[in-house]
Amino acid sequence: MKPSLLSGAATLEGTRRFRNRHLFTCSPRHFRETSDLILSTIGIGTARGEADDTVDRQIRRAIVRSISAGINVLDTSANYRDGRSERAVGDAVRTAISRGEVNRDELFIASKGGYLPLAPNSSHELAAAYLRSISCPQTASEAVSGCHSIHPEFLAHELSSSRANMGLETLDMYYLHNPEVQLREVERCEFRRRLYRAFVFLEEMCRLGTIRRYGVATWHGLRVPAEHQLRLDLQEISEIAKAASGDEHHHWAFIQAPLNPLMPELAISRQSEGGREVPVIDAASQLGVSVIASASLAQGRPLGSFRRALRSEVISRWGDSDAQCSLQFTRSIPGVASCLVGMKADAHVDEIIGMTRRDPLLPEELLASLSSG
Repeated sequence: MKPSLLSGAATLEGTRRFRNRHLFTCSPRHFRETSDLILSTIGIGTARGEADDTVDRQIRRAIVRSISAGINVLDTSANYRDGRSERAVGDAVRTAISRGEVNRDELFIASKGGYLPLAPNSSHELAAAYLRSISCPQTASEAVSGCHSIHPEFLAHELSSSRANMGLETLDMYYLHNPEVQLREVERCEFRRRLYRAFVFLEEMCRLGTIRRYGVATWHGLRVPAEHQLRLDLQEISEIAKAASGDEHHHWAFIQAPLNPLMPELAISRQSEGGREVPVIDAASQLGVSVIASASLAQGRPLGSFRRALRSEVISRWGDSDAQCSLQFTRSIPGVASCLVGMKADAHVDEIIGMTRRDPLLPEELLASLSSG
């Protein structure tokens, strides 16, 4: 017999309770209110690592420890580590709840759909065979790059699998995973049509309580120049969400994109909003959309000249390592709700948990530190 799905979802009351319980050990500014929830400025990402039992155990342990230390944002995807990351997240959540560390309504849990479990640029025949195997044969004509689809029937399969993998009745957040991949093979007008159908499906899932809100997790789409083939326009996405919901009260609530000292485009690249060109983060805020930063540790690359340029008298505020410094940069940028960090090894978990006790920089402190170098 399959175990029953864990009921519940993140609420303002629950996430406030989580914050209040951790104010004795965490900085008050480690938490931010966004999209009617209170989220930790650090979240757990689960993308990287071998698809084996050892990494499963490491991820489960890292998540349980992080929840205990004041982190309530958990992020995964159907295609991370062949689905094992989702199962590790679900196991860790149940463990933390069974130990009395947390309640379901205190955790913000997100997953993503869009990728077939195939290598990029797989053949159309291989993609079609996989889609037949999951009873979605009619979606094959819309698979691009041999590995990507946002067709509603494929998304329905992905969402059902994600909920089963994690053992959760409701996901707090569900992202379309790198939808800009579609623009490699289809014209923009067709892309808008496909995005509209996907949003109609996601709005229905919100109505049914399967998910609470949805968003777009992107790698290139919000960082490339306006004229780039893969560019995503937030105002356009907002209009599609409104059309999909039938009114102004849609459930498109988050974007997720890379942001760190070596990839600062989200805070620099411009989007049109209200007749003005503003940074992506500002455009999202004006549209009522929250921002989750991915790749917050610059994928482990050394910060080099960036860190050396910081004033010596403020460097302690940034952290004791490149990882802490990168994370402090990202979570201190106004408009960023939470920053995702992949953690497995105990020493790395300790390093990141240590940042929950530090205050993020105030906007004026961040600007002064950066402009002085």
